[in-house]
This record gives sequence, structure tokens and C-alpha cells, in this order.
Amino acid sequence: MSINTYDEQKFWEEVDILFPDIVKAITSLAKKSYISITNLRNGVTWWSEKAMEYFGMQENYTIRGQEKSKRSIHPDDLEDFRRGFLERVAGKNMDEPWEYRVRDGSTYIRISARAKMLNDKDGKPFVIVIRYNNYGISDEVDATTGLHTEPALDREIMEFLEESGQGALLKIGLDQFSHINVMYGAAFSDKILNCAAQELLRLLKGKGYVYRLSGAKFVISFKKVSKAELQQIYNEIVEAFENTEVEGKKIPLKVSAGAIFMEPYMKETNAVRSRLTYALSHSRLEHHGELVIFNDEVCGSDENQFELIGVIHQCATHNFEGFRMFYQPIADTKTGKIRGMEALLRWELEPYGMVSPGVFMEWLEQDPCIFDLGNWILRTALTDVQKLRKETEGFFVNVNVAAAQLERREFRSAVMNILKETGARPEELCLELTERCRDLDIHFLRGEVEFFHS
Repeated sequence: MSINTYDEQKFWEEVDILFPDIVKAITSLAKKSYISITNLRNGVTWWSEKAMEYFGMQENYTIRGQEKSKRSIHPDDLEDFRRGFLERVAGKNMDEPWEYRVRDGSTYIRISARAKMLNDKDGKPFVIVIRYNNYGISDEVDATTGLHTEPALDREIMEFLEESGQGALLKIGLDQFSHINVMYGAAFSDKILNCAAQELLRLLKGKGYVYRLSGAKFVISFKKVSKAELQQIYNEIVEAFENTEVEGKKIPLKVSAGAIFMEPYMKETNAVRSRLTYALSHSRLEHHGELVIFNDEVCGSDENQFELIGVIHQCATHNFEGFRMFYQPIADTKTGKIRGMEALLRWELEPYGMVSPGVFMEWLEQDPCIFDLGNWILRTALTDVQKLRKETEGFFVNVNVAAAQLERREFRSAVMNILKETGARPEELCLELTERCRDLDIHFLRGEVEFFHS
């Protein structure tokens, strides 16, 4: 007997008695999703065990509209939730998910629901099955804000590129957030970030999709938006963030933003990300936080350079391929003897040849990859300095540190761990702050300097 000729009806007749248990077994295997099945004739809904546990329901079976859950829906999302459910019951938008936020402890997490309608033998709607995905426990969701993170953003950019240059991205940075970290501590800073995320969701009202990047940065993707609409949205964000209030404390947030509109010539995700970072950097450093749109700032003559930066960015996130360290000697001005060396980063890969950091560091310093690249530079330099330790007593190496590295919470521990890994002595390392570190809060800088001097 072949599987193709096996009687399908016979198969289901044989397992029919176990069918309810089969459904329960399938739903119990889902780690991040919950299932409900509603009989539209009598309004009774069955909830999977995991749904009961998460939503805090007392019974598996409820009457539609009379469900009692220990988790409340965000007030701003109540109408969207009801409308989304009623549309699916009416057979509308069955292929589209709808989202809402549910309170989980002191924060809100995002739930995405998708429905499937089953008709009776007369073709009339009989049962609706809904799957609820809990983004709060997703591997690609930020635990602090409940937003999707960079892997999901990269997939969205790829979709934009495959659609021949449709869509737009808005990247928002919270300026001087390190100052907030120092003043209020990490735990309260996370609450501020969560508040900022919820405010973005409230302002957008489904017009765009919000992603959280590392640090205090967000990206909003738009399927379709005009420059005028984008400017209006940003103006509303600026005003709302200036009036941020968390647990009764008013905490004005100053922001900068860069945007990019997809165009047909754009082919690479990393190149798009580099252009977006470029626009954000110019907003913060040269335009006092005003919205900078990449398409308006750069003409076609610069495109080859941005393609190169995209390639270098990809290498910085994939085993640091092409990056090399060179060293410039540091001499004692009195004796002329070599006392140390300065670490210089270069990138070289065929067919591009040798590229100096002046071409790419401005963009990498604005990207989350700078932290891992900076650790690689430290590790390499401290490994190399030991080769000269025996020849010159007191030999040291100077390594530049970017502002984006210094303001990361784990920077201190990263440096200490690298010293331990390489066997280097603390006195063999001299950290040099780059020019942009002067934009950091003076009290924060003083604290970092005191820590490393100790």
C-alpha cells in the first residue's frame, strides 16, 4: 500500500476518538504561541493550556465576550483589538495579523494574532481558530521594550529591496542617554526606554513598524509615506519626547533622526543601514537634531563610497574579515627611545585594496558593531604588546575608544576581561578618547576616567 492511495477518511476515523487530545498535544508544543478555537454558533471558546496559563484564565472554556483574564490590554489598543477580532469573525483580513499590547508585570509586551476560518458543510462560518504569538518571549524581541530587534529589521529591509525600492526608514537616537544612565541608574533607564517605545507605538497608530536597536536607538519602517508625512511624524515624536514622564518624574528626551527612502539602485542591506546611520549622525552633529533625509543630502557621486562602507560594515559584523592592526611608535622626546606604540586600524580586502579609517570610522562609530570591533582592536593590540614587553620595560599601547563604546554599560567589564584573557598588565594599556567623547556628560566621563585610573 502506498501512502498516496491510503484512505484519508479511514485515517481520520481511526484517530477521531483521540482528536481532542491531538489538538491539545499540538498546542502544548508551541513555545511562543497560544491557540483559541471559537464555535461561532454558540459563542463558546476553547483555550489551550498555555493560553490559560499566560492570560491567567480560570477555565478552558469561556463565553465570547465574557472572558476574564488577569492580563489587561493596553488602553490605546483596546479598540484595535476589538476591531481586529470582529473583522476576522466577519471573514475580513484573514491573511493579515493584528497586534496589541498586554500588560506583563510592570511593562507591556506585544501580541500578534492571526485567524483561520472553518466553514460547515453548507459553506457557512462555523469555527474560527486564532493563534496568538507572544513577542515578549521571542528570540528576536527586545526584553526591555517588547519591540523587534535588528535581525527582524534586516529582513524587512530585504523585503523593501526585493520590492524594487519601496518603503522608507526613520532612525531615531536619544541624545546623551549616558547622562540619564548616570543620573537614574540602569533599571530606571530601561523604564524610560520602554516608555519611549510605547510612545512611538501610540503616535504611529499602525502607520509604521518600530524596531529597537542597541543602545538608545529605534528604527521605524514605513511601507508608504511621503517626505511631508515623515516630517510631521518626526515633529510629533520630538514634542512627545520633550514631555516624557516616567513614574511621576518629568524627563525631557532630546532626539536626533535620519531617514532614507528606498530607491531602485539600492541593493544591499548593510549599505542601506550605513546610509541611515550617516543621516542620523549628520542630524546630531550638524543639524541640531533636525530630521536629515539621506536622499536629500547625498548625490550619486558618493554612491561608490557608501557601497564600500556597506561591505566594511558587513565585515565588522562577520569575524572582522579584512581588518588589520598597524602600529606607530611613540618615542620619549628627551631620550629618543621608543616607549610605546599607537594602535592604528586599517581594512584591506580584494578588490578594494587598503582603506584608511577616515573612510569608514565615522559610520561605524554610530553603529552597534563598534562595540565588538572595539573589543577586537583591544584584544589584538594587547596580544601584540606582549611581544615587545621583554625588549622594552614599561612598553605600552595607545588604543582609541569611541563614545559609543564608552557609554555601553558593559564596557568596563569588557576591558577588564580582555586584560585577563591576554595576560596584559593594566599599565600596558592607555585608552585615548576620540573627539566625539566630548559630547558625553562630563560627570559620566569623570566617573569612567576615575574607574580606569584606579
